[in-house]
Amino acid sequence: MRNGTKDRQKARVEVVIDIIKEITNKETVSEAFKDKLYAMSYDELGAFVMDLVKTRSFDENL
Repeated sequence: MRNGTKDRQKARVEVVIDIIKEITNKETVSEAFKDKLYAMSYDELGAFVMDLVKTRSFDENL
């Protein structure tokens, strides 16, 4: 994976984490869950965020 691609993925995951924190009022997200987010594709992250925004909740045990 090129550095640019890694940087974009990191930026995407950080945005998802910010959304999670805002919706759930959590201060932190576990490292294990962050790893799961980093393993997701662009499309998977998008679907996850759409579901998160609709349901206002998520399962850390994806």
